Amino acid sequence: MRRRICAVLFGLVWWYCGPLNLQLQAEPEVQLTTLVKQLQRFPLHDEGRHFLDQGSVYHVDPRLIVAIAGAETTYGQHLCADFNAWNWFFKQSCPPSDFESFENGITTVSKFMRKSYILMGYTTIEQIQTKYCASGCEHWAPLVTKFYQDEMHGNVSDLTYNHTVEPQAGGTTDSKEIKNDVPKTDVPKTDAPKPKEVTTPDNPIPHPSRITTVLQVLAGVVALGALLLGGIAVARYVRTKRAQATTPSTGKKLDALQVDRSLISAGQSVPIVFTFSPRLSGEPASVSLMRVDMHGAPQGVVGPMKLRAARTYTLETALSEPTTGTAMFQAWVNYKDPQGGSSGSESSAITAVGVLPHALQMEMPNGWEVSPSQDKELLLKELAGSATITLMEAPLQQTLDSHIAAEHTGRNPAKIDRVLGGTKVQSTGEDGFAWTTFYTSRGSNLLRFRLIQPTNNTRSIEAAAAFEQLLRTVRLDG
Repeated sequence: MRRRICAVLFGLVWWYCGPLNLQLQAEPEVQLTTLVKQLQRFPLHDEGRHFLDQGSVYHVDPRLIVAIAGAETTYGQHLCADFNAWNWFFKQSCPPSDFESFENGITTVSKFMRKSYILMGYTTIEQIQTKYCASGCEHWAPLVTKFYQDEMHGNVSDLTYNHTVEPQAGGTTDSKEIKNDVPKTDVPKTDAPKPKEVTTPDNPIPHPSRITTVLQVLAGVVALGALLLGGIAVARYVRTKRAQATTPSTGKKLDALQVDRSLISAGQSVPIVFTFSPRLSGEPASVSLMRVDMHGAPQGVVGPMKLRAARTYTLETALSEPTTGTAMFQAWVNYKDPQGGSSGSESSAITAVGVLPHALQMEMPNGWEVSPSQDKELLLKELAGSATITLMEAPLQQTLDSHIAAEHTGRNPAKIDRVLGGTKVQSTGEDGFAWTTFYTSRGSNLLRFRLIQPTNNTRSIEAAAAFEQLLRTVRLDG
């Protein structure tokens, strides 16, 4: 530990007290035209300059913030909260997580991408996904990488940005005033993508001077390396101590919470049994079943789980869900402390129960499970592969052919078949994924089942067979 602290102090002294401050410009300057081109035809089309400005202020590649908006909401086209193009859930879930403007959102996400991700050791797109989109997000990193690297030519090995952007005349960008204040929003914590309230803005990160000599570059590399290595070591040490202080073991999730029914129908009260067996050696003081969101943020207590057998706890309840989607649960365990003081606690992995449209019945394909999801769609995931199946019901506000054409704009080629009393459409798109979509009507509503898999999926035949198996089990009442 002493060596780690010495490394940090050595790096700080060398960096700040050296002959000259310097700037390592591993990432070439981002062109405004690149951002404008990426955002054209989308709601964020006027915000290119603000992405660039905030990337400069907070030393985060603006193309990364743009790419995340592309993967989350198609650059602001599909929003569930006002101006929140990144699905940045600082109020526990999407609907209340509104921003005042797109500029406000860009500032907040850029700032905390630096503060809560990059400076905490999340320095690659894959690492960022583990915290930003922890489950049911197998397409997140490939999409962000595609937009960031393939389309905007970003360097995936360096997500920082160290260039000063000159302000436009009059101090505005895109004819809009740049606001340096950050809203009083919740932001992700360092150990989970959950919020904590921010009440005052941080000062912008100062820009160091430019590289002048080879000697200064080498000195800066050595100093920065010592600083980063020491900082990472200290951060890991602090996280380890926190985990040890609050949990009786390694801080990992316990085994999955078991449920006797993985699919229920909306609007019906269904008896359901939850079972959980803690695997840690400590003696539980209590085990509770919690309703959570997809990130594990608590939404309410379902009830206490009772000990039925050796280290096996159960809870029988009637579950009633009003709308299609996913109900998510965790078992939370508080442990007795034999030495007194505060007890440790742990939680199980998230278990999802799929909620089908009212009066619809179907069987889960073999080798698939319900995946946690924040959307109103029901999401099923293939255990042995990368394919997913989504199910949604929505009012049909136009003809079916017009609806199909609108959903498949830009996806080629399209194959349309009339099967199983509905319409099946196969298509591929530039996003690298193949869709097999089945539409069927129920009154004035449309049911849509969609198989999504990478175009190069080695298990495409198995995924297609599972999709057909699921469709053949669908039963509609009413």
